[in-house]
Amino acid sequence: MTPSRPTSAVAGLYAIHAVNVAFPLITLPYLSRVLGPKGWGLVAFTQAFAAYLVLLVDFGFTFSATRAAAQAQDDPRHLSEIVSDVWGAKAIMSVVALALCVVAYAAIDAFRSEPALLAGGAATAIGYGCSLTWLFLALQELRPVAVAEVATRLLAVAGIFMFVRQPGHEWRVLAIQGAAAGASILLVLPVAARRVRVVPPTLERSLRMLRDGWSTFVSRGAIAAYTTGNAFVLGLVAPVSSVAFYSGGDRISRGVVGMLNPLNQAMFPRLSSLVSRDRRAAGRVAWRTALLMLALGCVLAVVLTAGAPVIVRFVLGPDYASSAVVLRILAAALPAIALSNALGINWMLAMGMDREFMWIILTAAASNLAAGVLLSVLFAHRGMAVTVVAVESAVAVATIAVLARRGLLPSRNGLPAGPPEPL
Repeated sequence: MTPSRPTSAVAGLYAIHAVNVAFPLITLPYLSRVLGPKGWGLVAFTQAFAAYLVLLVDFGFTFSATRAAAQAQDDPRHLSEIVSDVWGAKAIMSVVALALCVVAYAAIDAFRSEPALLAGGAATAIGYGCSLTWLFLALQELRPVAVAEVATRLLAVAGIFMFVRQPGHEWRVLAIQGAAAGASILLVLPVAARRVRVVPPTLERSLRMLRDGWSTFVSRGAIAAYTTGNAFVLGLVAPVSSVAFYSGGDRISRGVVGMLNPLNQAMFPRLSSLVSRDRRAAGRVAWRTALLMLALGCVLAVVLTAGAPVIVRFVLGPDYASSAVVLRILAAALPAIALSNALGINWMLAMGMDREFMWIILTAAASNLAAGVLLSVLFAHRGMAVTVVAVESAVAVATIAVLARRGLLPSRNGLPAGPPEPL
């Protein structure tokens, strides 16, 4: 891998991040005002449900398949099989996702009264879940994905401003987002076909791909349970207006901390490759990445805490003053999120510690569900925000403790040579 390729990957990931986070933040002030707290709460509730479905369809392939494809770049036949089998696995999980939508329609009043909203959420979930970003990230060639994302998201933003004009248009938001996700895939498919020879998937290999990605799927699903899925849990026990207030602060917080994700994601395939060749160098890179992420997380936390009232009023409008309290609470979690992403998602998975990471996240998800439901019943949106801070802090501490116990905590001197010792 040439030195310029990680830099190029970071640039491509930041371009993708700009459209995945910045563009929704552009529409957020408009939607929060046009739809009002109730309408925006319904959109946020459905998007949170769709986020679970995205993770189901993606099935952790953002990490497991990226790692496998990055290690198979010099074997075109193996790389082709990986790509086709991931598509086969995603087709299977798409059917499962649609079945869950039928269950949700029968069980949740909001979806029964707004079936078009649920349909739009399903389309959005399958579109994002079937994204090819993982492949281009493994190949360190993200320009095609970045171009497609920018083009389709620009059209989606324009569509929202044109066609979402009043309360009752909530379903149009999800429908437009789903169409944009599907169009992005269609744009990059020809590029992927030129880069990787197309071979038909087999059921046996697709099921094996699902087995191989199980640990990262569980980990990512558990992460969603205490991040993007919190609005869905809150909506089950609190008024829709509380979902709007929480989601407003949460969207701003996640949009800000998300500025760190492209750097983190770009380092993952590099670390995955470097660990197998030079563990000492990999440890030094991971240590520098963790320090940088922690410092940036602290700076962002200070900015959000100090500017919360002004930011919320500017982004969401005067009807969302309660979101400022949520934003200030969530800001306290930013340093922990930055550190656990660098050492957990980035370093532990690159080291092949999928199961250890999975158990940390599963414990966090269970704690989040129990505490989140209780505190949401008692304190609504404020209670959910406090839960997030507590759980994110616990994840960071647990990650450091597990790595230290294994002697795998990265440092400026790197790591000793040899594979990780079993517990």
